[in-house]
Amino acid sequence: ACYMVLLKALQRWESSHGLRLPAAAWQALDVHPVQPDGHGAWGRANANGPGFAKLVHDLRVGVNFSDIRLAQPGDFLKIFWSGEIGAHERGHLVIYLGTERKKGSVYLRYWSANKPGGYGVKTAPLSRMHNLIFTRITTPQNFVHAHKLPASDTWLSDMQQRRFSFDEVRRTCGVH
Repeated sequence: ACYMVLLKALQRWESSHGLRLPAAAWQALDVHPVQPDGHGAWGRANANGPGFAKLVHDLRVGVNFSDIRLAQPGDFLKIFWSGEIGAHERGHLVIYLGTERKKGSVYLRYWSANKPGGYGVKTAPLSRMHNLIFTRITTPQNFVHAHKLPASDTWLSDMQQRRFSFDEVRRTCGVH
């Protein structure tokens, strides 16, 4: 769902700036239903772990950071629900909407495809989240290079089979 929001935002960015990404870039960004983790733009963004953050880092279209104090509504956010990253992780890519206090605890508000309930806004206690990676698109014009990505990203493909540390994720995805 969040990747589709990204594509829609890119279309609006093109319209508002009177620019057009080349057909090859749009073709590279297209969603392919059967695309393995780490293969193509969609397979990268949809991969276990920090796939979306890695795609943004590789294309140099934005910044990745983990400090919630820097977050702004509209940032993309990868939530890790456990300390695991990679083969045994539980995570969710969402659009960050802010925080709120409930019963003395900080809750994170986000939009995503949620189970149950489908697309919509949800809140969850920040205390349930183990690691956060916020992603902000700052230079959408760099999506022009999407078709120049290598066909696959072995590091992201390996997320299916092995564990990764958050320090390795920080280094590989440029998380500040």
